Amino acid sequence: MRILAIDPGTMHSGYVIYDREAHQVLESNAARENFDLLHYMNVAEFTYDVVAVERFAAMGMAIGESSIATIMFTGRLLEAADMLGVATAAIKRAEVKLHLCGSARAKDKNVAAAVWDRFGGDRKTAKGTKKAPGPCYGVSGHAVQALAVAITYEETR
Repeated sequence: MRILAIDPGTMHSGYVIYDREAHQVLESNAARENFDLLHYMNVAEFTYDVVAVERFAAMGMAIGESSIATIMFTGRLLEAADMLGVATAAIKRAEVKLHLCGSARAKDKNVAAAVWDRFGGDRKTAKGTKKAPGPCYGVSGHAVQALAVAITYEETR
């Protein structure tokens, strides 16, 4: 099973295509332009079986325009996947933190450390080098958070 996991943003989003059986990232991008990502979903080099998107969760506070834009884009991603006939999952950030770190109060660096643990114990081992790429070679920035969404999907669904 291949998972296209996305960490959506206002203008750019991070994503990975994670191959569950091979336990490796096939492709990643830390900051792909949102409209380009929607197009990419139709023409991706690698096929995928599910689209897992990090979902905004209301915390009882007022939200700004950038949050609203991200929420709207998340809906477009899920709709695009549905139109392609691909299964979807919207996973709250708190669920990712709780699953990977055991605490909903975890920070991005804690989530990243938990991701690297799943692929060899530390970032250097998980990513590898150009000559000897690891299972997470090329994954950085928001793509790490997208990979966290993929792992959470894989291990909880």
